[in-house]
Amino acid sequence: MLDADPEPHERVYYRNIETGQRAYVVTRAGLEKLRVDHGPNSDIIVALNPIEWTVDKDVRPINTVHLAQVAYEADRALCVRLSLHREAKLEWRDLTDKERARFMKSGPGDSHPARARLFAYIRRALEPYTSKQ
Repeated sequence: MLDADPEPHERVYYRNIETGQRAYVVTRAGLEKLRVDHGPNSDIIVALNPIEWTVDKDVRPINTVHLAQVAYEADRALCVRLSLHREAKLEWRDLTDKERARFMKSGPGDSHPARARLFAYIRRALEPYTSKQ
């Protein structure tokens, strides 16, 4: 079999040691490779390098960065309704690393009680599905 992608329940997942990015084993041209797990339309294939990747023993589907991204998008949608248009326009990719780290830790802070509550609810709801990596 030259190319094969396992069914979701058969996948063996790996995590990038440095970035925490998740991938699963596929076969390409008869060799084991990793398909980076960015969604159904993503086809990023990388080498299975044990120095960069390790078997993911915690196979929950999202990591803490993903959780923060979901919470951030919900916060942006709420900001539109609260007429906080400057905050609503700022996308996750536009934040600095320091701003992303701060949001991951404490969400929008005390800027508005509804925003803080939304962040807390999302974090609590998604925590069972979130790996600690």
